Amino acid sequence: MESLVDKAKKGDKSSLEELIKALTPLIMKESSKVYLKGYDREDLIQIGNLSLLKALDKYDMSKKNFIGYAAMAIKNNFYYLIRKECKENYEASLNKEIGEDIYIEDTLKSTEDIEEDFIKKEEYKNLYSALKKLSKEEIYIINWIYFERKKLKDYAIKNNISYNKARYLKDKTIKKLKGAMMDG
Repeated sequence: MESLVDKAKKGDKSSLEELIKALTPLIMKESSKVYLKGYDREDLIQIGNLSLLKALDKYDMSKKNFIGYAAMAIKNNFYYLIRKECKENYEASLNKEIGEDIYIEDTLKSTEDIEEDFIKKEEYKNLYSALKKLSKEEIYIINWIYFERKKLKDYAIKNNISYNKARYLKDKTIKKLKGAMMDG
């Protein structure tokens, strides 16, 4: 391998091609570990090949370990590319302008919906004041059906009334509650 490197450094094109062919699996392996937006696999392979050529140019023949040197140079160049692209393309400021007077901060969705929270609070206040206008019996039937999730039939049996009377009481109570909420 070292004689091949020596010939390639001296300008022998066939030795250079053979060296690139021998190290292509290493370049393929290292390029498959890298993902950068805007770069496809072929781009990364070309960058690996350029890294190999730079490593060949800078290699000191007295070291006698070109494969280790080239592998480290290829990895380092990929790492450098990743760091460079992160700095240039992936700015992460909420104050970055992305359009005419539009900033990243303006496009973020908030999990907090102040308007919805206000509406819910108002509805709860309205419901609370409407519930105050109901009789004890009406509150009891609403609680039985909607909060305790018990059947209307069981309410009628427990209170010793007909099912139709229980249904009438429930419907009348709901109508009264709706009316009180509309007024409130």
